[in-house]
Amino acid sequence: MKLPSKNLSTSLQPFLYSLEEGYLKVSDPKDDLVSRLSTCEVSKYSSSLVLDKEHILVTGGNYNKLCVVVNVGTGVSKELTPMKTGRSNHSMAFFKGRPGVIGGFDGKYQLSSVEILVDKSWESLGELPFPLCAHTAVNKGNEVYVFGGNSIKRSAKILRWNEEWEELSVKMPKELQYVGVIRIEESFLVLGGNSIKGDEEEVWELNLEKGESKFKGCLDTKCVFKTNS
Repeated sequence: MKLPSKNLSTSLQPFLYSLEEGYLKVSDPKDDLVSRLSTCEVSKYSSSLVLDKEHILVTGGNYNKLCVVVNVGTGVSKELTPMKTGRSNHSMAFFKGRPGVIGGFDGKYQLSSVEILVDKSWESLGELPFPLCAHTAVNKGNEVYVFGGNSIKRSAKILRWNEEWEELSVKMPKELQYVGVIRIEESFLVLGGNSIKGDEEEVWELNLEKGESKFKGCLDTKCVFKTNS
């Protein structure tokens, strides 16, 4: 379905986007253009993954099995094969080049299952060490890192996947869910998130190889990142 309010160039890169209830909001930071792209059952509790400069893969939300790819240039979305398990508050990452979904919540239970999209079907890829939702996944080469989230309670744990999952000895400075994570060379910036005290604005730099964390300052406002990827 195509429902843009303004046309974005198909060569647009980078672009900014957010998942809203029933649509994808895409903007060009250079020209202040904004599009609202209808994507059926998408919600702010869906998760997403940028496939290339034109396409975003969106999954789940509202505990459904949704899988849709959106062309941000044309506004056209295409539904793909549904996931095996309906989920929300999950994360997405690439597993050796294949899009995957990690954990989440099915409306009753937190999930530990991991699925990857192979050709046109979803396949199981093992389990997390424990059920987890509201976490954030980031790629570093062929490795996948998962930060924080909620496993009965908020977590400061960091997981790494390289053929199998392991829990790292280094942890985030706080127990956080819906945290923002950006990889910068060998380090990760951890931004905001939600702690037991409420939404946060602190920014930390983590070097996982050295086991070091360094406070970098604060964001202009407290914020959470619910797209989880």
